[in-house]
Amino acid sequence: MTSKNSSIKLFFKLTKQDILKRIWCPIIIFILYFFYFDLRILMTIDNMKKYPDNYNHDISYFFVNDVFGESIVSHIFIICAIAFVCALSGFAYLHSKSQIDTYHSMPVKRLNIFFSKIFSSTIIFAVPFILHVIIVIGMSISNNVFEMKLLTNAMNFTILSFIFFLLVLAVSVIAICLTGNIIISILATGVFFSYSVILNQLYMELLDTFFITYLSPYDTQNTWSFSPLGLLINIFNNKGTFIYLNKTSFSYSGLNSQIIFLLIYTVIALLIGAVTYKIRPSDAAGNAIAFPKTEPLIKTAIVIPLSLVGGILIMESSVGGIKWFILGTMLFFVISCLTMEILFRLDVRGAFKHKLQFIINAVIVAAIVVAFKIDIFGYDTYIPAVNQIESYSVSIGQIYGFSFVETNGSRYTYYDPTEYRMESVFISDNPSIPVLIQKAISEHLTFDYENYDKSEQKYYRPMYIGFNLKNGKRIFRTYYIDTADEQTLALIADIFNDHAFKQALVPAFNDKFVNNTDQLSCYGKNFIKSISLTPEMRTELIEIYHNEFNNLTFNDYLNSIPVGIMCFDSRTFDRYGYNDGDNPCYVYPQFTNTISWLKENEIDLYSEANTSNISEISIEVYPEKYSSMEDSAFYTYTKPEQIEEIYDNIILDKISYNAIFDRENKIEDNIHVIIKSKNQYYYCLFLKDQIPDFVKEDIYKK
Repeated sequence: MTSKNSSIKLFFKLTKQDILKRIWCPIIIFILYFFYFDLRILMTIDNMKKYPDNYNHDISYFFVNDVFGESIVSHIFIICAIAFVCALSGFAYLHSKSQIDTYHSMPVKRLNIFFSKIFSSTIIFAVPFILHVIIVIGMSISNNVFEMKLLTNAMNFTILSFIFFLLVLAVSVIAICLTGNIIISILATGVFFSYSVILNQLYMELLDTFFITYLSPYDTQNTWSFSPLGLLINIFNNKGTFIYLNKTSFSYSGLNSQIIFLLIYTVIALLIGAVTYKIRPSDAAGNAIAFPKTEPLIKTAIVIPLSLVGGILIMESSVGGIKWFILGTMLFFVISCLTMEILFRLDVRGAFKHKLQFIINAVIVAAIVVAFKIDIFGYDTYIPAVNQIESYSVSIGQIYGFSFVETNGSRYTYYDPTEYRMESVFISDNPSIPVLIQKAISEHLTFDYENYDKSEQKYYRPMYIGFNLKNGKRIFRTYYIDTADEQTLALIADIFNDHAFKQALVPAFNDKFVNNTDQLSCYGKNFIKSISLTPEMRTELIEIYHNEFNNLTFNDYLNSIPVGIMCFDSRTFDRYGYNDGDNPCYVYPQFTNTISWLKENEIDLYSEANTSNISEISIEVYPEKYSSMEDSAFYTYTKPEQIEEIYDNIILDKISYNAIFDRENKIEDNIHVIIKSKNQYYYCLFLKDQIPDFVKEDIYKK
């Protein structure tokens, strides 16, 4: 019992001595927190009191959702840096032979020294951090905005911060124990911290380089997470971890499951650190690597990714394609091999010491490049078995290719249309989808962006497919399809006419894009008109529009031009300039009930669209189409008859870019029409082959 008590006393004595030795560390951390966090919070509160109209939320919201909510992301990265400094300052003696002799001559077990250092580092971090949390809570009390939700978020904020501190501290200590000097320790920490993310990104870049069907995964749990940075990315990208309750309140809803996983990961990292510290040779100080037998493995793990990354960098900075990738890979392989040998030997004369490992690593790199080049695993032609597929997610390029915008309390979030459809479209009973996929694979079409509009590929469209498997896994692919092919067009029509596909084409069909809206804005060729919307009016209009859109066939879509655009938006967001035709609902001539509803509510899409208020029309012609021109040219028309004729042959650019599938057959892309009406400017384009003769004469007069 006496021995146990003395061990405990010795442990706390070592801890106290270490804290006193590094007393500068908590002082600097406190100063950092004060200036970077506390002072900024005070300044923000002061600004919110002085200029409340500049903010979409109050002080209470700021404390709950910003200070102890969204700021967790930037805060964790600062904590990672603090953890590394604590590890380096606490275990730097491992790089000094004299200090190691002093520590190891003490009648104390190595593990006691290790855990006393970990404990003292935690206290060094904890004291200024907890003071920061107390100060912020005090600020909320002094501003009369304290609530239990704030306290709950503060506790979750604190728990996550401590776990990540211990995790990064453990990883940093492992790196220090494996190395013998401070420079190599810093490099090793950076590698250990981010290695899985680097490998994951490299893998995706290789897929993108070699395979035409590669589609960047849209599920957020794909980052390899066997390093701290990978864990960070996955947790902060996990929509189940941090959500907004009732559209406004930030909540760590999925924190419990994440904490368990992080704790296990942290405990494992601490145990590995303890074992590494215990078996580390005392004479390793000053060497590049503390365990020489691990040298070949470490060099291989660094040289191979560096070589491939170098190949990608060289290829992307040139226009030579794969040959530049191979050349860059070879160049970076040689450079990284020589550099690693010099670092490990700490002598330039050791650059060519391990020729056998050089050859082995060269073979591995070559095998990886060949495997990707010849698609040895059949990536581009892979399709899951039919009995494995539960449903398909589908998005086709140029069919409503606009971003969706969600207003969420004081936030607004943009959704990529393909990303949204990969998460929203689930079609399980449409035979045209697998047929079109097989057709795309057999045709093996590729798209050359530099030669677009110069060959038949101007009719190519990307088709994005998500294979949703019965086991919960998702596989994503991109295929190029030729819309000039009649069979392809017929298959696209079957997909377009599918209710599940249509449901994800229009933002208004999803409550999260319209629930916070209280205004309807309508756009035409030369007008914008807005009306206030009650929830009942909004529901009624969406139901009418939804029914008519469901009856819109692909043939109608191809051969009809919308007469206007409806946008459900917010007067609050409009005040801050956020609304600019977001979440459009295209109104086609066939939508008679929608047009009637708008007319009953003082928006007549046809009577508003007239030329009486147009003072002039300017036309800008770009030289790409008319090679005799060196620069773009402007022409202005003010005569009523000219304005009338131009007006009858143009289309609003907002419509042309997102609602016209075969726009290369219907739109003159290189002639921009600018309408000036009531001191407002509206941008349009000419319909194909409908440029008035007097405009043609001006264009060609050169």
